[in-house]
Amino acid sequence: MFSAFIVACGRTHLMDVWTRWYPTYWLSGLIKAITAFVSDIGVEFKIDFPIV
Repeated sequence: MFSAFIVACGRTHLMDVWTRWYPTYWLSGLIKAITAFVSDIGVEFKIDFPIV
């Protein structure tokens, strides 16, 4: 789950660069929302299954 979060963060950064030239703000917002969702699921997974 952590690796999915890292990939989602990378896509967010790539989308920020893309948005500089092509103003597709709706797509940028969608990718950020997906990143937030993956982050939330990752936190819930970590709370349910703590690594000791």
